[in-house]
Amino acid sequence: LRVSADVSQSGSLTVAVIDQNYQQVAESEPIATTVTDAIVRWKKGFSLDDLQGKSFLLRFHWQDSKIYSFTLGGD
Repeated sequence: LRVSADVSQSGSLTVAVIDQNYQQVAESEPIATTVTDAIVRWKKGFSLDDLQGKSFLLRFHWQDSKIYSFTLGGD
């Protein structure tokens, strides 16, 4: 997962992965600076590859930030 966002000095952005039972299975490390096409890093060694072939949702939480884009897959 990659994201581009404008994050203010007091802001942050995190992403949660929600499984098909609507349970949170992972949370990202906070992003606390403005980024362009940055790789989202996951806590506790999680990888989106762990969910290959399964349905899931992404929940974005941002404070004092603007999200411009996100992409899944690719290098």
